[in-house]
Amino acid sequence: MDWIKAVAILAVVLVHCLSPSMTPSGRIAVWLGDWTRFAVPGLIFAAGFLFHKNIVADAVLLKRLAKRIGPPYLFCSTLILLAKSVCGQFDSLPAILKTVAFDLAFANAVGIYYFVFVIAYLYAFSFILKRLPPAAIFWIWIVSLILLALFFFNILIFMPVSPRWFFFVLLRCPILYLPFYLAGWLCDLHRHALQKAMYRGNKRAWIILAALLIMDALTIWRCTIATDFACKQIAIQFHIALTLAWLSVLAFMPNHTPRSILFLSRQSYAIFLLHFPIVRALQNGWLFFGNDYAASAIVPVFAGALLISLGLIQLGGKISKTWAAVLIGSRYSRSVKKHKTTFGSK
Repeated sequence: MDWIKAVAILAVVLVHCLSPSMTPSGRIAVWLGDWTRFAVPGLIFAAGFLFHKNIVADAVLLKRLAKRIGPPYLFCSTLILLAKSVCGQFDSLPAILKTVAFDLAFANAVGIYYFVFVIAYLYAFSFILKRLPPAAIFWIWIVSLILLALFFFNILIFMPVSPRWFFFVLLRCPILYLPFYLAGWLCDLHRHALQKAMYRGNKRAWIILAALLIMDALTIWRCTIATDFACKQIAIQFHIALTLAWLSVLAFMPNHTPRSILFLSRQSYAIFLLHFPIVRALQNGWLFFGNDYAASAIVPVFAGALLISLGLIQLGGKISKTWAAVLIGSRYSRSVKKHKTTFGSK
């Protein structure tokens, strides 16, 4: 799953570089906004694939997951909340305490941290899933796909009216993420068959990869011309599925995985936690000097945010690998060797 994790985390950084606000403007930014929609589902898919299903005892696994996810999230969230307090966003001490408690509990210190809340409840649900037979998980996945379709066709809607709470609930809604998590889970259950199919011949794998890429390109084109909201969202879900499919083909192909992909995969959580404040700082700096935030700004902001994030990760690892893992979620390694098809570290 290293290919999916690496490309998905790059897409996460890119989508936040498209605009200083929530809505991209300009044809290039809008197109990139649609293309990067696979980013979070890709990370969710990889999480479902890599979850320990039958090997580790529940208590040991729970401790390992809490240690991996909790401390870096709490540290980065606390820093962001302290920065907000210094900037005067809170009126009084009770307001600070109330906001801090709420934001830490629901991963709301900064908007994108909703992912931590989502992955936490998906991991909690996984302790039930690992006790179910594969057939039951398959039918749960089918039901989740039906619920997702009903959601986008406005048949199954239970969202708050307030814009603030609408996005708060929407970004944490399990209907949007469960299909991808279960797809990754099922892919892992059948990975030996998938790997065997890819290893029978590179020619077949390359043909499948080319076909998926062409279908994905056509789906993206359909997204750009769609005017109906429901139709566009369904097309985007097909784009997400096709992107995960061709990235999975790359993961299962018997080729060497580049060191850069391995490194980005291992550092995906740290990049996720670090990049957003850096992106916003670079965007504000760009605007401060009187520049319009157009397509020409996306590349330098993206490159700057990624390089600064990776620089902080490397610096933290050189100072202390243990503390880098605890504080920013880094998985620093002095050397990342090339090796054949890798599914990521569980």
